[in-house]
Amino acid sequence: MATFKHGVSILRDGDIISIPLGATQNAFAQADVGKAVKFQNLNGTMVAVLCTAGDDIDGFVTSVEPHTVNNGYSFGGVQIKGRVEVEVGTSAVAVGDLVVLDSQAAAGTAGVPQVIKRPDDTLDSSTTAALAADVAGRLNAYAGKHFWRCIQVVSGTGAAQGDKIIIERV
Repeated sequence: MATFKHGVSILRDGDIISIPLGATQNAFAQADVGKAVKFQNLNGTMVAVLCTAGDDIDGFVTSVEPHTVNNGYSFGGVQIKGRVEVEVGTSAVAVGDLVVLDSQAAAGTAGVPQVIKRPDDTLDSSTTAALAADVAGRLNAYAGKHFWRCIQVVSGTGAAQGDKIIIERV
């Protein structure tokens, strides 16, 4: 019997956006392609900056252009949809788990992002009022967030650091 395996999909129009990269001038290099980024406001302009440990991931750098924008800031593409192959970080990831960044190489150094299972969100159900307040707070906090989920273990079991997995934006 044939075995089905998920792959990294062909990207569609709208899966990659063009955006300034970094919170400082000339912050990104070709070595940063593939790294996880989050979006932030910099002087009224949305920019993509490298994620740090525990961050939710907004996308992955797909290109860094040789020219700069906005008085010297790096410019390039960020994949915000679809699938990406990454590595498991310091704790196991199973198919179906939502993930956050565990670690990645410093800016300017090549490397594959490592992810871990997103910490469980346990609701405060001590009272009805506490539960309602907790749910309302999380709805506000999660509005507009981009979560990524493990859909395939490519190498290893997903339990060891460095195992390769495919994640997909949900």
